Amino acid sequence: MIHTAVLIFVFLIIHLGDFYIKAKFLGDVGEVAIDGHMYHNLAALVIAKFQIPLFVFGYILALLFLGFHLQHGFQSAFQSLGLNHEKYTPFIKWLSSIVAIALVVGYTIIPLVIYFGNY
Repeated sequence: MIHTAVLIFVFLIIHLGDFYIKAKFLGDVGEVAIDGHMYHNLAALVIAKFQIPLFVFGYILALLFLGFHLQHGFQSAFQSLGLNHEKYTPFIKWLSSIVAIALVVGYTIIPLVIYFGNY
């Protein structure tokens, strides 16, 4: 858990630096007008980032680490609450795997669609 936590923390710092810091503090993103209001054009930034193969690979790798981390953390949370029982534990382990897989697959689709799409 500690190894995946460190890797996820590094990913979070990079992710925040690439998107949030650029948009809120550096102003490195363009703007788009929607209904007369100006907004940061984060969609263009996301599309630009996800057209870089190394960035897509790193993002998906980080999501895989996040999935392993969440899968273990989800079932450990129930065990910490005292719900470690031969009747409930197999279902909780199964559910934690389903949740982790669903999140990883769902968030992995985004960079893959952008990378292989016509953007």
